[in-house]
Parts: sequence; C-alpha cells; structure tokens
Amino acid sequence: MAAIYRNTGPSPTSLWAMPGAYTLKLTVGGKSSTQPLTVKMDPRVTTSPADLLQQFKLSKEMFDGMADAGAAGQQLRSIRAQVKSIQEKAAQGPAADALASFDKKAGTIQGSSSFNFRRGGFGAQDTLAGVGGMLGMLMRALQAADVAPTTQMLAAVGDGRKALETIMGRWTVLKTQDLAGLNAQLKEANLPLVEIK
Repeated sequence: MAAIYRNTGPSPTSLWAMPGAYTLKLTVGGKSSTQPLTVKMDPRVTTSPADLLQQFKLSKEMFDGMADAGAAGQQLRSIRAQVKSIQEKAAQGPAADALASFDKKAGTIQGSSSFNFRRGGFGAQDTLAGVGGMLGMLMRALQAADVAPTTQMLAAVGDGRKALETIMGRWTVLKTQDLAGLNAQLKEANLPLVEIK
C-alpha cells in the first residue's frame, strides 16, 4: 500500500469530471448561490478529447449499472425481510412452501457482497451484489488513468453489460410474476402480502 498520511488520493467511488466549464450551485435555507468552475486537463496528458469522452461514457454506464443493481438489491432485502416475518406466522401448507421457494429464488438473485469473475467472463450464477461489485471494479479501472479504454477493457465492459441485463431481467421476473404468484398464495391463506418498498 502506498498511502501517505494526509496526501493520498481517494479511491474513486464515482466519476471524475471531464475538462470543461461548470456552474456550481449551493442552496441553503432556500437561498441559492452559483459559482463558475473550470476544470482543466493536466497539460502533461496527451490523450485526445474523443478518447477521454469514450472513457467517461463507459465509466458513467458502469456507475449507473452499479447504482441500478444496488437499488434493486436494497428492494430485495426489504422483500426478503417481509417474507421472513410472514414465514414466522405461516403454518405448514402451500403458503409456507411458496414463501420458502420464493425466498430461495430471491437469495440466488440477491447474492452476497462478494462476486465471482472467472477467466472467460461472468459466471452463470451472477447476483445483484456480484454484478454491482464487478461494475464498480470496471468503473474504477476505467477511471484509473487518462487514457483510451483498451480492447480488453472494452470486452470486459461488454461482459458487464450482458451480466447486468441478465440479472436485472431475473429481478424483474421475481418482483412481478413470482411476487404476484406468492401474494396470491398468501391472500388465500389470509396472510399479509409482500410489498415492494
């Protein structure tokens, strides 16, 4: 680790701003004030504006995907907490079986904070947590230097797009079709319904 006390750059958790003219706006107590700000490129960097723009756009796409996976994971945690609470009230029978089955499927979509990125791309069991972690890693790699993305990075971004599309598709099916089926079973058993919050 090359950390220097009070002189270590932060690890990026969002995007670096592109060179250009910006307006900063601060609102406090209903009053707003603005200030112009110009971001200039380090004169030692010779990367073309087109390459920097490509880097920025890909980084933004990975950041947005990471945010989408994170928001879906938050909703899924809320749903699973409700399912657990209802499971404590449900006796044996079709509703209890439906709750257990739904929660098992939800767990395979939610995942844990670790991810599995093997040679050749994302694994078949991608989760919201895993895909979000990988997209964050790709964003940080893209932001690591002021250079055009390499062909390997472009391939990894393509894999990230596909993984996000797949896991968000699974999440959509779970929160629409699967949740509707579960709620039908719960209604029949006079149990509380699960809501998306």
